[in-house]
Amino acid sequence: MTLADGETYKGKVVMAGRSSGVGYGFSSATAKDSQGRTANGTGAAFNVVETPTGNMQCVLFGDRGHTMRCSFQYADTRGDTSAGGVGVCETSDGRVIDVQW
Repeated sequence: MTLADGETYKGKVVMAGRSSGVGYGFSSATAKDSQGRTANGTGAAFNVVETPTGNMQCVLFGDRGHTMRCSFQYADTRGDTSAGGVGVCETSDGRVIDVQW
C-alpha cells in the first residue's frame, strides 16, 4: 500500500477470529429377532464447527520507518479479496485511513 506522501507499506494480513458452534446428537434403537431375543444399541455424537468471520488484521512496515495497523472486514468470511470489504488503518504518526475495496 502506498500513501499520498509516497511511503510504501508492506506486510501480511492474518485472520483475527472464528466463530464456533457445537452440535450434539443422541440416539437409541431396539431390535428383536425371530426367536424373541432383544438387542439394544445407543450412540452419541459431539461436533465442534469453526467458521471464519472475515475479520482480518495486519501490521505493515513502511519504507520510511513508519508502521501501520489495520483491521478489515471482508465481505466474504473466508477472506476472499475479490468479494470486497471495508477497514480502517492507523499509521504510527497518527494518520487514520478508511479503506474500501
